[in-house]
Amino acid sequence: MRRFIFFFLLGLFLSFIPQLVSGIAPVAPFKISETARQVTVRIYTPSVAGSGVIVEREGDRYTVVTNRHVVGDECGESDCKILTAEGLFYPAKLLSFAGLEDLDVAKVEFGSSSSYPVAKLGSYGGLEVGDVVYAVGFPNWRWR
Repeated sequence: MRRFIFFFLLGLFLSFIPQLVSGIAPVAPFKISETARQVTVRIYTPSVAGSGVIVEREGDRYTVVTNRHVVGDECGESDCKILTAEGLFYPAKLLSFAGLEDLDVAKVEFGSSSSYPVAKLGSYGGLEVGDVVYAVGFPNWRWR
């Protein structure tokens, strides 16, 4: 009888695990899209345009992470511009880039008295093959 009660209680407990795991509500794609739109910026240089993400704010200065090939070596004090989601342009400057040959990352800074949301950076440590991830940017975006 004790064995029956043990397995019954174990089965009852295990039956709740899928609901506990599935109780974590997935974020709706439209919510992800809206958040991404707010933190993603367009970066213009004299020869190319690309995307970046606002990752830090310090006072009225914002730091944007982008790819080095977007800004190259030509993103000086006045040669680089940021276009925000609300359609405003700001002059930007290159802060730094990764010194490794195979790492295509750069940091750009712009100033604004407007308040822009900052992306919350996560960790990829828990990702597995088959997990859903989202990429943001301005694919096929044309100057308007």
